[in-house]
Amino acid sequence: MTTTIIAPVAESKILNCKKTSDSPFTKDTSFKLLGIIESLDYLSTREEFVDVIRDEIRRLIPHDMSIFGIGEWKTFRVDAKINIDYCEKYLKTIMDNTDSGQHVNSPVVREAAKASNFVEVKVAEHYAKKNPDWAEAVRKFGIHNLYGKGRKHPGGTRYTFHCYTNNHLEWDDQRRRIVNIITPHIDNAMLRIFGMETINKTIEITLREQEILQHIQLGLKNEDIARQLNISTHTVKNHIKSILAKLKVKNRTEAVAKAIDFDLIQA
Repeated sequence: MTTTIIAPVAESKILNCKKTSDSPFTKDTSFKLLGIIESLDYLSTREEFVDVIRDEIRRLIPHDMSIFGIGEWKTFRVDAKINIDYCEKYLKTIMDNTDSGQHVNSPVVREAAKASNFVEVKVAEHYAKKNPDWAEAVRKFGIHNLYGKGRKHPGGTRYTFHCYTNNHLEWDDQRRRIVNIITPHIDNAMLRIFGMETINKTIEITLREQEILQHIQLGLKNEDIARQLNISTHTVKNHIKSILAKLKVKNRTEAVAKAIDFDLIQA
């Protein structure tokens, strides 16, 4: 079993317009990569996402199948996913269905998520004891040369996962670098498609706004919050208006849910 942790590469250093000693890319590859990034940054539908993966990314980094998803970090729950050419019977073996939803059961994704980086897996024997069902499925469906990543998003409980399978070619350094570069753009595209945009981390929730969110979570009305915090009702309303704007939500219920999701307040 071979498992490799791949460190990310700075995008600005890699995307040179000509081949240099510091860049593994030719001018042609660099322009193709920039085109893919632009496509990802402007798409807005699942169909457009699939087209970019199949028509552009697969040409630049040959692979046979891929899957991308978003979920809850602690339990590896999957809230949304985009499968591109993986057999559904295989996917059923790497997803556990419970009362709380579907959860990733792939040790590749789980290990990569804990490492906050990419994990490359060439054969499955290493995981046979820990996850025999997954290892058996990999053998049964002839899956080789997996390249997976799970990434916890800063400031919240959400994570994204990616998994590519290249049955015919091992992942070389150039393909790894390309995947590292496009990953944040793929993540942002998924978040946009599924309406799960991230909070701008340069905007901070104040301590007073945190207090008000906690009181809203308890079901208190504006008058009750004002009395508890010894401030005016008008001030409470202004704070709530600011909270809704910062979190980009429409009402108090959405504000509390999003604040909990991003660890701004405790459930």
